[in-house]
Amino acid sequence: FFPTIENNGGNLTILRSKLAVGVYSGITQHSGTTTIADSAFADIAYRGITLNGGYMEVARTTFNKMYNGIVANGGTLAIEGNSFTDLTSIPPSAISVNGRATTFVNHGGNSGEGAITLGLSLHKDLTLPKDGLPYAPRYVEVRSGTTLTILPGVIMKVPMENIAFYVTGTLVIGDAAIGAEQVVITSMNDDSVGGDTNDNGSATSPHPGDWRTIIFNFGSTGTIANTIIRYGGASLRNDTGQYIRFPIIENNGGAL
Repeated sequence: FFPTIENNGGNLTILRSKLAVGVYSGITQHSGTTTIADSAFADIAYRGITLNGGYMEVARTTFNKMYNGIVANGGTLAIEGNSFTDLTSIPPSAISVNGRATTFVNHGGNSGEGAITLGLSLHKDLTLPKDGLPYAPRYVEVRSGTTLTILPGVIMKVPMENIAFYVTGTLVIGDAAIGAEQVVITSMNDDSVGGDTNDNGSATSPHPGDWRTIIFNFGSTGTIANTIIRYGGASLRNDTGQYIRFPIIENNGGAL
């Protein structure tokens, strides 16, 4: 399948335009630079945008009736003020950011349904600001020499019981200032914050052990302030059939 537009090294600007009724992807970029603003993607069977390399900025753009809105597997993705509706992925994934070589910059203000899913092994510092969409980590590794900063007001909903945060670098969650807005790290099944992110109504409810652990490894540094962390500490069966019970936070030689 081919995208409607493919960028293999060009310099592309799309303003106040609409890409609609496609089979695979509205835009696929392998290299080059693309700036998209005040535009619309609609009725595309698979995804609005696929980023595999280069730099892409997407602002104030709507994504409607597709599987995923934006998927970044490489390059640098910068987003701000986009809207996502009628997504068919389960659970709905508005934006998916993956890989060791992907840089993600969120200026906030995104809205609609679904989540910003993260499958990242950080190669540089990453700051996650408060957004109209919750973040849904599938895999997060904070490598030595990198810092993950989760700012006040962020809602993070972990989708599966085997998912853990691995910290060898620095993890900063929240702000210690009195009156700072709280960060919430919770289960994908928790509709009390961020709404019905998995789009299944009352079919599921949160329980202890819905996700695994935040693990601080030797040499890591962590600061947690004005933060609610709940429904972690999974109990998982190993290869011999025995259950291993995990804490919500595990410190294996870090400074927390």
